[in-house]
Amino acid sequence: MKKQSYLKRKRRTNITIKSQFPEFRCVVTRSLKHIFAQIIAKDGNVLVTSTDVWVKWTKTEKAFEVGKNLAKKAIEKKINVCAFDRNWFLYHGRVKALCEGMREWWMTI
Repeated sequence: MKKQSYLKRKRRTNITIKSQFPEFRCVVTRSLKHIFAQIIAKDGNVLVTSTDVWVKWTKTEKAFEVGKNLAKKAIEKKINVCAFDRNWFLYHGRVKALCEGMREWWMTI
């Protein structure tokens, strides 16, 4: 039951993201201790990744730094726009902090 509802939410989110035909999408994966993000091209190749293993702060601060780091790497690869794929996670807390970190870095350019 729990896995079915998870897959239902994930499928619904993926349909929404992929229906917009983004060239790149930022996929967020969150565990109990860490948060990971990667930018994936439309063909499925991973272009940029970032993780919070190297940061030693609170979880929300780690997520914010991961977002800034990911945006910095993306700009170096000439990626200016991407769709934010939060998987089935709510846009709240660490996921929201990661997205705000990305936005902050992109706004400074």
